[in-house]
Amino acid sequence: MTTAFRPRYGEKPRERLTFNKKVYVVDQGIISRVALRAKDRGRVMENLVALKLLRDNQLKGLYYVKGKDFEIDFYDEVNSRLLQVTYASDKIEEREIRSLLKAEEMLRTKELIMITYDIEGEEEREGKKIKLVPLYKFLLS
Repeated sequence: MTTAFRPRYGEKPRERLTFNKKVYVVDQGIISRVALRAKDRGRVMENLVALKLLRDNQLKGLYYVKGKDFEIDFYDEVNSRLLQVTYASDKIEEREIRSLLKAEEMLRTKELIMITYDIEGEEEREGKKIKLVPLYKFLLS
């Protein structure tokens, strides 16, 4: 298997089947060879996170969430958490945080996680705590 597919979250099973799916490359050698530009680093990070989550969840309960004006990279239904991946190394864009908060309002998850290149800490917005986790720590957890 060289690719993995992840469906979009929908309340009804029919929605999950008909929405477009995201594709991830299992062989990191292929993606590293193709993704040489700086703007592709975020995609490579998202691919690494997807593979770890798919492995940890044994391919179950992992979706992406898309609303009218936001998109969240991962909804881990098994562990009730939202994960957003960003190639931020100094400051996180406000739209990334807004997206997490909008999706949390819709799904009522237990945990909000922002996976960054190297920022670590915690932010609080609208009474919600968002964990900031560097990619290397997330992959080692």
